[in-house]
Amino acid sequence: SSILLRRADRISLSYYSHTQRNDANKILSEFELISTDTEPAVINAINDREGLLSQHMNSCCSLQGCQQSSTFLKEGDVVEYACGVDCRRGKLDKTGTDDFNSSDEAGDTTEVAEETAKIDVNGKIATIRNAIRSNDTTVCVSTKKSSNDPIRLCQATVLFSKKEILDEIAAMQMSNLESGGTEAISCLNVGISFSQHDDRLIIGAISKSEGSWFRSNGCAIREGDIVVGINEFIASSLSPQDVTSLIHDILSSPTTCHLSISTIAPTRLTGSTQWGKIRKAAVTAGGGTLMASGAILMVTPLHPVGHAMALGGMGMLGTEFEAPRKAMNSAKERFTETQQSWNERRRLRKEASAGSNSDSCSSASKQEDGKSGSAYTE
Repeated sequence: SSILLRRADRISLSYYSHTQRNDANKILSEFELISTDTEPAVINAINDREGLLSQHMNSCCSLQGCQQSSTFLKEGDVVEYACGVDCRRGKLDKTGTDDFNSSDEAGDTTEVAEETAKIDVNGKIATIRNAIRSNDTTVCVSTKKSSNDPIRLCQATVLFSKKEILDEIAAMQMSNLESGGTEAISCLNVGISFSQHDDRLIIGAISKSEGSWFRSNGCAIREGDIVVGINEFIASSLSPQDVTSLIHDILSSPTTCHLSISTIAPTRLTGSTQWGKIRKAAVTAGGGTLMASGAILMVTPLHPVGHAMALGGMGMLGTEFEAPRKAMNSAKERFTETQQSWNERRRLRKEASAGSNSDSCSSASKQEDGKSGSAYTE
């Protein structure tokens, strides 16, 4: 749960409205952007001109110890993508030069630098957006990453009008009822599906069709990412069906006005880090050696030790590879079944032994009673 408390390293913020598809500037107008010596677009201030950020507060901020911003984005964040415009270093300046058709000489760097410093970044992005006729509402930023945390956390948040969403859900449910369905199975399609891989919840597919909430090229999450949170809820242990139901509950909630999905790229967990590669190599060598040594000892008088070593090696390999993990789980299940069967047999034997002892005691008691009776008669 602690991973949901810190700010994501890459955050995208979008606005969804099925009635205002062309209002692409709704998010961008909430921020004042400036150009610095190192970055072409940085958030300098939050205007909240449209009132979106004050109406759509980050629900994770209610968690104790949360380091996230109540407005999702904040001053100092570096803008990488804004409403269809690539704002990364070297991209925005190149696009701007093409649009403004600058005739300055290539060697006159001083004048170019002075002109760049005077650029109205918001206006420049708006000009480019109009030129390419983009209706994208997504703004994506990179935040200041802690050097102590090797995992890169990404977060995609979509703001929406609660009234519009509730009306859309009600209309869909009514249509479903009229067609003979049930209201309970109605769920608004946000254009994203989930699946499971290696017992982890991942993003299965992101639709690029019109109406998909996460179809923007500036969306911070990607297909195959490991899902760790939905809004303020931990989602890593949920099934795809449970997560779909959770999203439906969030959208149907009378108060929540945003949908936020937090993910980790799978390569960030082990494969892409130097420590992950070293660990995998060590596990492979150690687990393989234990299994090989155990297999050799199985044909000697020390076969109990060999079995133990082979199981230990398989358990070690199971921490990194799926096939040994499945084999170990299957072996554990068989062992549990055998143990339960053995315990049941012992219980039945004890009951049978207790019953036979009881019968023998009863027979002996009757014989003694008979002898006593005969002696009394004499």
